[in-house]
Amino acid sequence: MVVEMGPQSEDAAKFNRASALYFHLFGYEVLNSVVLVREGELHVLARSEKGAELDRVLGRTNPNVKEGETSVSLKIHSWESAASVRPLISAAASAGPTLGVLRSSGSALPGTSGDCFYNGGGNKAAGALLRAWDAAIRKEGFILVDVSRAIGAALAKKDDEAIVRTAAAGRVACRALCDGVTRLVEAAFDADREERATHDALAQQIDALMCDALAPHCARAVPKMKDCSEAVAKRCAAAASVACANATATRSTRLVESCYFPIVTSGGACTTDAGAASDADAINDDVVVVEFGARFASYCTNVARTFFVEPLPSLEKCYAALRGVHAACVASMRDGTPLSSVATAAHDWLDKNDYGHLAKFLPRHNFGFALGLDFRDDELVLTRTNSRHFEARMIFNVAIGLHGVPLDAAERRKARGAIRDLKKVSMLLADTVLVQSGGAPPVVLTDFSPARPALKDWRDVSN
Repeated sequence: MVVEMGPQSEDAAKFNRASALYFHLFGYEVLNSVVLVREGELHVLARSEKGAELDRVLGRTNPNVKEGETSVSLKIHSWESAASVRPLISAAASAGPTLGVLRSSGSALPGTSGDCFYNGGGNKAAGALLRAWDAAIRKEGFILVDVSRAIGAALAKKDDEAIVRTAAAGRVACRALCDGVTRLVEAAFDADREERATHDALAQQIDALMCDALAPHCARAVPKMKDCSEAVAKRCAAAASVACANATATRSTRLVESCYFPIVTSGGACTTDAGAASDADAINDDVVVVEFGARFASYCTNVARTFFVEPLPSLEKCYAALRGVHAACVASMRDGTPLSSVATAAHDWLDKNDYGHLAKFLPRHNFGFALGLDFRDDELVLTRTNSRHFEARMIFNVAIGLHGVPLDAAERRKARGAIRDLKKVSMLLADTVLVQSGGAPPVVLTDFSPARPALKDWRDVSN
């Protein structure tokens, strides 16, 4: 299998599967490089200075190989000219005529089947190294096979380090939510109408909360997990804490950042699309939905909460239903059950608790997706029809919303505040959840603890 990383550009800002694999193997993206993976060997072709850095950081073995697993030999090749690609071509050819590649938006190569595309050096932005590699691949005539789904499946099941880092990202999100976001939302409500912050301005303030000052404390927060022993978890957390201290001292890297620009909406609207943008309208003091993601050491989490001002009695009942659906969906995420069980659990809970009339307001497309180094895994999406199964050590964003729920006109006339002007309202709850083995209950990584749920209680989210 071959994976290539081109030069950094604005167009490459999106975190893709190649990026995820590079972070998994090396801890960062090695720009302008080619990685060839074959049984027992990991070949890297890069410029000499980058190769020397990899050699210094990783040594001659793969850092993700654990005790008792097969050793992987790391072979670093320096780029000097087009002839430098030959060792990798020879290594690939010796393994057979088939070469696995990651799906891209480039053009199809000879020997590809179906809709398997390979970008390689065909990209105009590619440097000499990738152009030489692309030419050699074409000349050799490999049969290219898309392995994107297989790589995604492998990365979906997290190792101990990935789980602990994602838990730390969840702690970052939770602390930002409880100690920062609520304060910012309350300050926006307290301001005079003409001086009230806009959705975009509040999103910028939330984005600023994602900083390395949160990292050392959050790295030490290790939830109890069935599939990750306490000793291993503490060891991984200690290593993360050291990385936090080193990053803070050297300012060489940023450990904590947003997965995407936060989304703030009010006036009864909300979205579950992480690509959406907060607008420049002033915040309404009625129903405010806040969505943001925290990334710690490259691992992602996501959280969303809904805040209410002078809520109507029917709105309180509607939110109670949302909490019940959310809890039922999380509880359904057991090792071996199909991904579609989340949608089933949502509808079943509403029917059993006499809230069946709210079913039509549930999300139309999906109830969340797997995440990790990739913010979103497009194969592991929580839809009504996805027959793939949950497996232990998978981590998901579970986003449950009720969209466009009509408000009773008589209640609105008696209401105080801006909520009386709303005809429909939407609300959203999202958390990051770890699936455990053997039927053990899932772990919500974006909660402080069972004793202090992260702002889901009605008293925490209403004014």
